[in-house]
Amino acid sequence: MSCGVDEYKRIKAIDDLFKLGYKYTVKELSVYLKLKNLHDPANAFSCGVSEKVLYKVLTAMKNELHVPLTKNLQNQYYYEI
Repeated sequence: MSCGVDEYKRIKAIDDLFKLGYKYTVKELSVYLKLKNLHDPANAFSCGVSEKVLYKVLTAMKNELHVPLTKNLQNQYYYEI
């Protein structure tokens, strides 16, 4: 995963949020990134980062950056262990 400045900021914001110890859905993460102004600026109607992009970011965080992410039993919420 090549990591530009925007991607780094997104990963850092997600990681900081998970370190608070809460569980988040991908939709909630999208809204959070929008509030942090880390949404996709090319899409003026964006409500955050798309869920498809977030799944890729979370997978890269887990597999490439070795962030200890997991899902709950219903595969709804992500959290850091």
